[in-house]
Amino acid sequence: MPQRPSEKSSPSPVSRRAFLATIATVSVLPRHVIGGPDAPSKKVVLGGIGVGGVSFGQLQNNEKAGFQIASLCDVDDVYAKKAFDKWPQARRYRDYREMIAAEGDKVDAFYCGTPDHTHAVITAAALKKKKHVMCVKPLTRTIHESRTISALAREARVATQVTAQPNTSEPSCRIMEAIDSGILGLVREVHIWTNRPVWPQGMERPEGEDPVPSTLDWNLWLGPAPFRPFKSTWPEGHLALKQVGTNGRGVYHPFNFRGWWDFGTGSLGDMGCHYFNTPFRALKLKHPTSIHASATRSLPETAPLAC
Repeated sequence: MPQRPSEKSSPSPVSRRAFLATIATVSVLPRHVIGGPDAPSKKVVLGGIGVGGVSFGQLQNNEKAGFQIASLCDVDDVYAKKAFDKWPQARRYRDYREMIAAEGDKVDAFYCGTPDHTHAVITAAALKKKKHVMCVKPLTRTIHESRTISALAREARVATQVTAQPNTSEPSCRIMEAIDSGILGLVREVHIWTNRPVWPQGMERPEGEDPVPSTLDWNLWLGPAPFRPFKSTWPEGHLALKQVGTNGRGVYHPFNFRGWWDFGTGSLGDMGCHYFNTPFRALKLKHPTSIHASATRSLPETAPLAC
């Protein structure tokens, strides 16, 4: 029977192979031929802030992924030397505020690899310039900072990301699938552990003051934190010397800041954002209804030893 003009015929099924064969014949023309805005493949120009620690490896990965490292900022010339040597063409800065002000029209995004206590202020400064931001974990040190950054990111409408590798790791994806499929049944308990801390915690602040190296700007390193004298070595007999992770890596800078509340978040904040991430998303959890914590020794300036 002939089809009436008002009737619509059902679409013919198209196999995946036929569809791929069709789109394979489409020509891709370069931008200079057809005009228009820059292609998505154009390199993203990146400015790195805090480039001497774990950030060095991550900046190298960014470069491998196609980013252009255009500028670098660090308060410690010695600690950042490997990055300065790796990218000699990059413009150099000491103060992140000067860098963001000067680089605002030169870069597309900023990478923040500083200690925890400066993450929020650096990320906020970049967002106010409407620049994309990649920040090492944890994105912020306090709940107030997190809420502030979230509001700024929504207003800026740019990408704001934290380096939480387990978010997209193979084990994490498999766990998400297992829970979503229901094969585990109702999940009633989740146990999470880590080998942290690998830095000193649960100790008193050492007395005295050590000379600040000419290659380090101690005031800029402190940033928004309360002032304290610079210390590079632990006194003989100090509890920190009996703990793992000291290895001459300074009382605060460049590594042992993580155990001090003024600068870090302890092992809970350092690794919690990694390992709480997957079960929090998989189980669609919200705010906790209660929290219980215990410690044999708690001090006002540092995270507990057993945290």
